[in-house]
Amino acid sequence: MKLIFLIFIQIISFIQTQSLDKIKIIDVRVNGNVRIADEDILRNARLWPEKEITIDDIQKSINYLWKLGRFSDVQIFVEEETISGVKLLIDVKELKILDSIIFKGNKKIKENTLTEKINLNSGQLLSEEIIFNSIKIIEKEYKEKNYHGVNIEAQRSDGKVEFSEILTFQINEGKKKKIKNIYFEGNNVFSNKKLFKNFKETKLKKWYLPWRGKYNYDKLIEDQKILKLFYNKNGFYDFEIINTEIKVNENGIDIYIYLHEGPKYFVRNISWEGNEVFSDDDLDIALDFNKGDIFDKEKFNLVLSENVNSIYKDVGYFYSQITPELIPHSNDSLDINFVIVENDIVSIRKILIGGNSKTHENVIRRRLHFYPGEIFKQNKLIDALRDIMMLNYFQNVYPNVQPVDEKNIDVVIDLEEKQTGQAQLSMGYNGYYGFTGGGAFEFPNFRGRGQNLSISYQRGMNASSSFNQPTYTTSNQNNNSNYQNMSFSFIDPGVFDTRNLVGLSFSYSERGRGQSYLPFDIYSLSSSVRWGRQFKWPDRFFQGTWVYSTSTSRYFADTISDLTNYFGANVSNSIVSTNTSNYFETSGRSFTQIITRDSRNHPEYPMIGSKFAWKSTLAGSILGGDEDYHKHEFEFNWFNPIIDKLVMYQKVKTGVIKKIHVSKNDRSIIPPSTKFFLGGSGIPYGEMLRGYQDNTVGPFSYGSVRPRGGNIIVKYSTEIRYQFSEAPTVYALIFGELGNVWSNFDVIDPFDLKRSAGIGVRTYMPMIGLLGFDMGYGFDDTTYDENKLPQGWNYHILFGMPF
Repeated sequence: MKLIFLIFIQIISFIQTQSLDKIKIIDVRVNGNVRIADEDILRNARLWPEKEITIDDIQKSINYLWKLGRFSDVQIFVEEETISGVKLLIDVKELKILDSIIFKGNKKIKENTLTEKINLNSGQLLSEEIIFNSIKIIEKEYKEKNYHGVNIEAQRSDGKVEFSEILTFQINEGKKKKIKNIYFEGNNVFSNKKLFKNFKETKLKKWYLPWRGKYNYDKLIEDQKILKLFYNKNGFYDFEIINTEIKVNENGIDIYIYLHEGPKYFVRNISWEGNEVFSDDDLDIALDFNKGDIFDKEKFNLVLSENVNSIYKDVGYFYSQITPELIPHSNDSLDINFVIVENDIVSIRKILIGGNSKTHENVIRRRLHFYPGEIFKQNKLIDALRDIMMLNYFQNVYPNVQPVDEKNIDVVIDLEEKQTGQAQLSMGYNGYYGFTGGGAFEFPNFRGRGQNLSISYQRGMNASSSFNQPTYTTSNQNNNSNYQNMSFSFIDPGVFDTRNLVGLSFSYSERGRGQSYLPFDIYSLSSSVRWGRQFKWPDRFFQGTWVYSTSTSRYFADTISDLTNYFGANVSNSIVSTNTSNYFETSGRSFTQIITRDSRNHPEYPMIGSKFAWKSTLAGSILGGDEDYHKHEFEFNWFNPIIDKLVMYQKVKTGVIKKIHVSKNDRSIIPPSTKFFLGGSGIPYGEMLRGYQDNTVGPFSYGSVRPRGGNIIVKYSTEIRYQFSEAPTVYALIFGELGNVWSNFDVIDPFDLKRSAGIGVRTYMPMIGLLGFDMGYGFDDTTYDENKLPQGWNYHILFGMPF
């Protein structure tokens, strides 16, 4: 019988006897293959007669065949060796194919579920690795359902088809097991109860909390990281988790965690060396650690990165290095010495912007506060990123600083654009009056140039309700259900790439008495031009806008008294009476100044910052027209992070309108559209106060249940928001509000504020804008119903609201 040796041994022997670097293949044949042709195996092994090979080539050939994933065993032997070369034998064992899968013993998990999880199909090759992975997947599925004692065995048997196998999983499910005990060993400072409070996901099962106690290894590791942060925060710098043991027994799962607490450290001395740009005192202030403070490792790393390193990078020392040396002293103190290598000031060589396929680059660059050739300052880059995000054209902004040499860097800003055009609905809904509002097409980034173009047409959808008033006499001009508005506006916030804003707008509106809750119809045509500018002082968040507006309005009513009761007797001489209606016409001229400051960190879900607006309007008087008043509004919104994605939002709004007196014989009015209305969704006009029906908070016409609007408004809102998704933005909220509207200062009662509370949800949808739903409970009565009972629950569907 011919002896067969492994090729590696024979080739080594052959090389030693022949002193050759390469061996020539005389012949090569294949054995053990059933479905794969000899030629395919030889081609993939890259072995053929007359080829000269080395030992490495043989190993490579074996690897080539293994990578095919078709064999359970591959060996190459030398069958014969001569002076001329060798004859090789490639011996393979092909993988069998899967005939079918059988599960036995699975009572708690359905066969379909297990089949879907392991994702094996009849006809695929069946390897030991595939079987092993399938067992692990099944085990994981059972352990997620708390069957931690599950045992799974895989059995293979001949299938119905030749060269196939039936795979049977024999499952012993065992009993459900949850965490019964968690033991901490080595903790002398903190009690087990105190330590256990740091575990967020790993909880003990209690008879009164049967859903708790699920064991998950990954979540246990995360909880242990939180535990380490807790110790580090309390000064235990040397804390370590030595070992963790998981013991599964008949009663459940016991977890043993072995700790090394180490000593509690306090800061003894702080020293700096190598610093020339900043003094020791400056660095001490930035570090915010004092002698005797507990050494909080988390705080230390944070202030070192965000405070100390930042003050160097904010003045151009991008390559500065600050290395802390922690030197224990006695058993409870640390000396901290910082070794600083300041290096050179760096300048910006290039600013590279990418990812803006729609937005023109100049729109982005005018939001930057630095230029090529300037000294690099990190705080300016951070400010620019915030300003780019506030454009609301991008889903994400990714900054990167690329070193060029010792004195230069490139700033790279990669952008991820999002859909900005909106077919925006601006409507509201409450349970009593139904839908109100309309829609608009808005292009916040028109032509990619950062311009805002808005074209809207709004129409009342359920305007026939008139607070249960009798239906008015119908005329050509009088239509209770009529409400429509057509408008066009264009704003360029950076004309000629400057800090200046220009804009113009035109609008036409009709308000039927049913929609406006007023005893007359209003037809109005208006236009405006505006100019604005971003300020550098007091800071870059300030902006001023100045608007000049003109308007012409007609007021139609069934009776003259409907007009004089609202506007006053001085309009009686201007009223034109026809067979179908009575009306008079006014013209308005106004000049408005708007000062805003917006430091929010995000346009859709701010977590920090504030936004306030101070708006003052002068109408009539020296400007001309029949509308004479001055109006002042102050609105302040601010955002405070609580924890993670939980945010507190607060809003205060106050406003006052004062009539400008003219000569006794001159006609002068304050138009209804200028007055303050409060209640409900605040759409299509007015201010939101959830929990009440639309526009029902404030003064009403004498002897009527129609709100007439007020001249003074006070409102406060607070919300606790939690974000569920960033793309698209989705968050839930709970809110509390209070506010009221008064006709003049003589009747103001600061304690008569209508209160409400409730819950809601918001989402920003591409091409639609903001969608929202609120349920609010009104705790007080209103003049509208006079029943002195709380308004109770009201619900509101919101489209296109700013917050």
